Amino acid sequence: MTKFASGAATDVGQVRQVNQDNVLIADDVFAVADGMGGHRGGEVASLVAVEALQESFHERTTDALVDAVQSANAAIVERAKGDPELRGMGTTMCALARVTLDDGEECLTIVNVGDSRAYLLKAGEQELFQISEDHSLVQTLVRQGQLTQAEAAVHPQRNILTRALGIDQKVLPDSFDLLPVKGDRYLLCSDGLFNEVEETRIAEVLLTLTDPQAACEELVRLANEGGGRDNISVVVVDITDDAGHHTMLEARSDEHRVVQIVHGTDRAAEQVRAATVAAGAAGTAAATGPGANGSGPGGSTVIIEAPVIPGPPGAAAAPPATAPPGPVPVVASNKSTFTWRVALFLLLFVGVFAVAAFAINWMGTNSYYVGIDNSEVVIFQGRPGGFLWYQPKVEQRTQIAESAVPAEFQADVAKGKTEPSLQEAVAYVARMRAGIPTTAPPTTGTSLPAAGGTSTTAVPEAVAGNILGGAVSGGPVSTLPVSSTTTTTKP
Repeated sequence: MTKFASGAATDVGQVRQVNQDNVLIADDVFAVADGMGGHRGGEVASLVAVEALQESFHERTTDALVDAVQSANAAIVERAKGDPELRGMGTTMCALARVTLDDGEECLTIVNVGDSRAYLLKAGEQELFQISEDHSLVQTLVRQGQLTQAEAAVHPQRNILTRALGIDQKVLPDSFDLLPVKGDRYLLCSDGLFNEVEETRIAEVLLTLTDPQAACEELVRLANEGGGRDNISVVVVDITDDAGHHTMLEARSDEHRVVQIVHGTDRAAEQVRAATVAAGAAGTAAATGPGANGSGPGGSTVIIEAPVIPGPPGAAAAPPATAPPGPVPVVASNKSTFTWRVALFLLLFVGVFAVAAFAINWMGTNSYYVGIDNSEVVIFQGRPGGFLWYQPKVEQRTQIAESAVPAEFQADVAKGKTEPSLQEAVAYVARMRAGIPTTAPPTTGTSLPAAGGTSTTAVPEAVAGNILGGAVSGGPVSTLPVSSTTTTTKP
């Protein structure tokens, strides 16, 4: 069985007045949450997130951990509904947990939303590897080849997130499954660490200090020494027993350490595809059946026809009706034509259309695009040109005139630039705005003030249910420079 040794620490830093980070070490589940939101919103969001994650994660599978993140997102959204001061609060989330695969083998699953990170220092090696991928504007530009990593590190918009918990009804977590290997050391941290301390220096600390708690406290100290401009949260997890995985990997490529990587956008697309396929398969079985016209087993054509209620089994085809010569005698019968087969067929038929309707509704309402409305750049909910009976509607106005759109964006915006989520659409608008000459009329954002302070908290080693932190992570947040935007900036 996989066993761990762990440590954690969180600190308000040198500039903030309130620690909006929270960390979790409990029952082989470890997490860092970096909150954002004015007044006390950030600290509440991160605390709600780690509490909901711990309470919701029971089955010890990758899907269950992803679902627990969704539960944390829903808990933040629900909490914000009841308190106007918490509206718009959000948090990042990066978590690691021991899970069991379908074949019974243990593995580690890392999930992340936002820009809190997970790193791995492999046993016997000195290089630190970043496992998670930041959901931020600059990392999107890096993936698109528009920025280098060095440019991203100093970019003025590097704190703009494209995903966070608490912003939308649904969130898209990425998940990473890896085999536990004895001697490996994992690091979960908020951006208050890696923005102040270079990765090579972080690796030196992890290599030098074998006690995970001592390593956490030293990393916090270095971040404060480097400026401490944000809250700092660190969790270090050591693999002390791996049930023999390290001997197995000695004869195999190190690539076997990675079991599976699933990005949130791919998971959402697969869920829609699976629902569509299930609806089609059920429809084919119900409407065509064995020997019916159309595709046989393995075919790709789906035929859904109106139901025809059969008569009594074995009944011959009725001849054309003719007018009776006289009164027709009424014969009583105790045999109903509404059999259990008919009822099952009707239920299946209704189910097929319910699933299809759900899939169509999801496709029509869970997509966004950036286009033009009355000579202004706007974000639409829906698809360009509409999808079936769903017509696009204006979600946000940007106050960017069509004439001010930079040349490289004009073609995409003219036809409608589709994005998988509202956050990604907001990020695209931010990139567009960054390309507009400074002489263009500026738009305004809202700065969210910081609140009162806390001091460094050392976390005892792996205490079940021990949740640390001043509250949610992140520090003051300002909205993106678009009206009513939900993506936030952590200064």
